[in-house]
Amino acid sequence: MSAEDIRRYLSEVYVLDKAGAYAMQEKSELIVESVEGDVDNVIGLPVRQLPEVLRRA
Repeated sequence: MSAEDIRRYLSEVYVLDKAGAYAMQEKSELIVESVEGDVDNVIGLPVRQLPEVLRRA
């Protein structure tokens, strides 16, 4: 990322309330080039796997 890319992101997103200073659900197109796998896993909760995990509990 260029310094300008970083400045733009920081001007548009409040980062101090985010783990790792980013959130996929907010302006991710500015900082994320691609995601392999399920985006829910990156965000923090594997929603598609949750029903199966709960059934086993």
